[in-house]
Amino acid sequence: MIAAPKRSASSKPGSRIRGGAFVRPRYRSVVFEPFVPVFTSCQTVDVDGLRRSERTTPGVPMSEAVIVATARSPIGRANKGSMTTIRPDDLAAQIVRALMAKVPSVQASDIEDLIMGIGQPAGEGGFNIGRITAVLSGLGDVPGVTVNRYCSSSLQTIRMAAHAIKAGEGDCFIAAGVETVSRYSAGASDTAPNPIFKDAGAHTRERAGGGAPTWTPQAGLPDVYIAMGQTAENVVQQEGVSREDMDAFAKRSQDLASANAANGFF
Repeated sequence: MIAAPKRSASSKPGSRIRGGAFVRPRYRSVVFEPFVPVFTSCQTVDVDGLRRSERTTPGVPMSEAVIVATARSPIGRANKGSMTTIRPDDLAAQIVRALMAKVPSVQASDIEDLIMGIGQPAGEGGFNIGRITAVLSGLGDVPGVTVNRYCSSSLQTIRMAAHAIKAGEGDCFIAAGVETVSRYSAGASDTAPNPIFKDAGAHTRERAGGGAPTWTPQAGLPDVYIAMGQTAENVVQQEGVSREDMDAFAKRSQDLASANAANGFF
């Protein structure tokens, strides 16, 4: 949840107080990138347990979105372990309730929207899981929307919530994401590809056999259904990224996250 509380009585003219929070269910069956929050360059104060920011720019400044709380599920493996029996909507609702418990000063009536990311919005993850999760979480009056950007779905919901706050469309949003691979047997999307991409898909399968030359953009339509692993291999070839480069980038990211967690930035 990313929130931007309304102007308080103590705010000076031209100033705004903003705060925010974020929730993302996560476990091994869920495909998610590590999340690293970025706070805006403004002063932060603690108000009613919320991490809020205050701007004193003259006039009417653009709102700043600030993350004030997070929650996530345990990590498990797809089709193994005790979490395989949990539906994605039930799992997401557990985490949203846990998030709301962390910020008791935020009421259901404060939340403008629940934005839910999911890569397979079908079966138990269908029916607009964003709205379903809101109802199951006890936020019956909160609308919900479902977003699909595959493995970046939850990151996209954070962007959308932050953009909405900066645009002045609302003061408090829940940005979430869930994926339960273990429950795909109940139904999945992406089952009827357009045959117009058949030749492009054949090109991908040919390259997967090994021994193919360095990847270059092919003539005609791209293979929009290519798997992520094959995409990664093509990017490595085109950009000349080595395994050492990737390991160094990953370590730097982890070091920065650890340092900022230790110094209180997160």
